[in-house]
Amino acid sequence: MNDKQPPAAPGVEPDAISVRGILYTGAGLLVMLLASGSVIALLMHYYPIIYQRRQPPLTQVEQQREPPPRPHLEVNSPAEGEQALSAGRAKLQGYGWVPGEQGVAHIPIERAMQLLGERGWPAQNVGGAP
Repeated sequence: MNDKQPPAAPGVEPDAISVRGILYTGAGLLVMLLASGSVIALLMHYYPIIYQRRQPPLTQVEQQREPPPRPHLEVNSPAEGEQALSAGRAKLQGYGWVPGEQGVAHIPIERAMQLLGERGWPAQNVGGAP
């Protein structure tokens, strides 16, 4: 191959591309890729070893293996679902005290709608707090 090209006229770009320059650039990129891959592989290999050496020894409690807890499986899913629904319906359709709130009670939905119809929606304070 002839890498020497005739000089181009002033203000005109040369027509040919330097093949040697492209090959050197590709080879340089390949060498850098292989070098960085090798460094990463070495770090990935030696990092766990160095990390383990710097750790203090395990205590006896840490050395004991405890099995994980057993899963809480549903034995009778339809019955448990129906039980949850009936408990929710009983709460929505019954009277009772709200747990953790002093002096707050809950009433059935139908009765609450009837009271709202009779008394109207309570007015809010102008300050923003109810």
